[in-house]
Amino acid sequence: MKTKIKEILKKPIYILNKLIKKLIDIWNKQICILKIKINNGRVSFAKLFYLNDKNSYLNKIKLANNKPLTDAEFSKVEKICDIFIALSHSKSTNVTPPDGGLFWSAAKKENWCFNLYNRKSRREIDHSFLFHNRFRDFPSIAYESDIHTTRADFWVRRYIRLQNAMPKKWRVKIPARFGEIGWNVKGYPVNRLTSINQERLSALYLSGVIRYLEKQSNPKIMEIGAGSGELGYVLCKALPKSTWYDCDLLGSLFYSAIHMLVLLPMKKHLIYVGDLDLPENIDESYIIRSAAEAAQLKDAIVSIPNFLIQDFVGHLQLHLAYNTYSFAEMPRSAVEEYADVLGNLLQDHGVLFEQNGYFPTECGHSVVDILSQKLTIQKWFANYPDIEQRYLKYILNGEIRLWSNNSITNNLHAGLLSLKTELIFDSLLNKDDVEDLKFSPEMWGDLWDMFPESIE
Repeated sequence: MKTKIKEILKKPIYILNKLIKKLIDIWNKQICILKIKINNGRVSFAKLFYLNDKNSYLNKIKLANNKPLTDAEFSKVEKICDIFIALSHSKSTNVTPPDGGLFWSAAKKENWCFNLYNRKSRREIDHSFLFHNRFRDFPSIAYESDIHTTRADFWVRRYIRLQNAMPKKWRVKIPARFGEIGWNVKGYPVNRLTSINQERLSALYLSGVIRYLEKQSNPKIMEIGAGSGELGYVLCKALPKSTWYDCDLLGSLFYSAIHMLVLLPMKKHLIYVGDLDLPENIDESYIIRSAAEAAQLKDAIVSIPNFLIQDFVGHLQLHLAYNTYSFAEMPRSAVEEYADVLGNLLQDHGVLFEQNGYFPTECGHSVVDILSQKLTIQKWFANYPDIEQRYLKYILNGEIRLWSNNSITNNLHAGLLSLKTELIFDSLLNKDDVEDLKFSPEMWGDLWDMFPESIE
């Protein structure tokens, strides 16, 4: 009798479950549409009422609002300076980068910007985000001037759209330190690079990489060429147990090493030196010599000089490596070496997130052609080709590609069409907004007035 009753009820229950699921889907879709409208409404309100010339709701965070280094912080930075000075004078290796590319030829220790560690100037270090070191494609000092930046511009408005759609911990919020300035959005300075980095995090979320990292107990992440370390800072804040490795030219590596040391004091900070001979007076508490040991670190930040990266082959397996615009600026031989190394470091469960332009006149090589020799380019949304066509064109700062030689990317897009991703997709669209701030070389003048010795 019970069996018959179950059989009789089976079909109605199936139909009822199907109906409930359909109603939930409709409800979720309406909620998603409502959230998009709310997000768009916020931006429209901003544009109409306070992002205008007459009545600016946003004020600026300027240099006067920056928090300088404390005595204790500067004492730690001096110890990092000593390590970099020792590395720069090491006779065990050639620390001078080869000529070629858009950037490496200028990144010599004789260049003022890339010799910061040698001078140990507290005033310079307190303004180090501002320098003409080519980490940014615009003069940040322009945001200090009420003549050059009279109102919150397109990049600030785009940042507001992008960050409103992202989970709170994945919003770019760089503290007002080391000369970081811009328009005040919820207590943090926002400038062109803030918006660019927020776009990159939106892309990392949409690609499924962020959710992949959040599932790891100790995510291992490497940036090739971190510059001042802004993107690494956001990743480390959002993933407290992560270990972040930065591989860069010595003069560039110093910037991220000191910024991360001060901004993330709870993490373990180490500089990999391998078997190089260093003076006895160096503070060993900031040094690690074993690549195998460095590969097993948890909740740490490890700075790796570019000429020692080969030491990690066979020891380190990454979950994520990423590079934004420095592969395209390197000599071809450097990109080939990194491609070979990453082929090993990513082989088990890692993916490369990469955004680079193509400068055939200056560099004469294609990043895609070189990486293709060691890694396989992956489709972002293999199951959603319409999404790839519609939305990726709204990434404004160059094509973004994913690379790997394993099956990890097959599962990155699970749950892609969620409410949150719909909001993020929509935030990439500029609607009727247009770029209204043009940077010019003359804007560097205010920095050169502050630091005349930095003029190239």
